Amino acid sequence: WSFKAFLINFKFNSIWFFFAVAQRFLANILNINSNHTDLQLQTGMAEPTKITPGSEIDNFIFEKEIGSGAFASVWKAHHKVSKTSVAIKTIEKRSLNNDVARTRLVREIALFKSMDHPFISEFFCSFEDESYYYLVMEFVENGNLLDYVNNNGRLSEDQARRYFGQLVSVLEYLHHVKKVAHRDLKC
Repeated sequence: WSFKAFLINFKFNSIWFFFAVAQRFLANILNINSNHTDLQLQTGMAEPTKITPGSEIDNFIFEKEIGSGAFASVWKAHHKVSKTSVAIKTIEKRSLNNDVARTRLVREIALFKSMDHPFISEFFCSFEDESYYYLVMEFVENGNLLDYVNNNGRLSEDQARRYFGQLVSVLEYLHHVKKVAHRDLKC
């Protein structure tokens, strides 16, 4: 278990923090970035098609919903060809009902694409259909820090020091390198 699992539990409409693993090369090897780089940001107001376990969308098979927020849900899925597990954030088009919301999504995607830090998960691609925007990112196993603490009791001082140091490293990168302030940190 590690700090990366804790980071999965952040609100889905804010910046996600994940612990990067040795899959940085997957986007090129799997060719999952091809044809999926820029969303058209069309406003779809039709009733969205429901995503369920087993849904096949683009090159991915959705397995289970692992989280949801006010504007998005996150699913564990896998790439059809490589069988690589990914996390896919799904955003209903009808929830982006104004220019400000659409601009925020464009900024979020641009920020994800520009990230290069060992404690931030890799952004693979984005695509859309008539109902949703999809953001495909590296999947991180094992739940979140709050669940870990609730199930196993308090962290040792050494564990807390290590996880806090990783969090500070990410926040420092976001603030000083990317000029981004995370406004919604919580456990």
